[in-house]
Amino acid sequence: MLQLDSISNLALGIEDLCAMDASRLSDPDMFRKFAKGIRLEQDFLLNDRWFQAPQMTSPTAPYDYVMHEMLPTVYDAR
Repeated sequence: MLQLDSISNLALGIEDLCAMDASRLSDPDMFRKFAKGIRLEQDFLLNDRWFQAPQMTSPTAPYDYVMHEMLPTVYDAR
């Protein structure tokens, strides 16, 4: 998963992310394809699943939660 901790206060678009160097994004074309499938609604952050998230007890727990619980609700694989 792409981590943007050092610039987390910025809002970046797909092309902004794809312009980053390979140490941050190894395959811009695949990222573009992935990003095309994400359909975020205006109230995405108000989804009940965010409020029901378990305590994150490991460094990978937030990633796992997003990938297994939240991403399937907004991702269209077609």
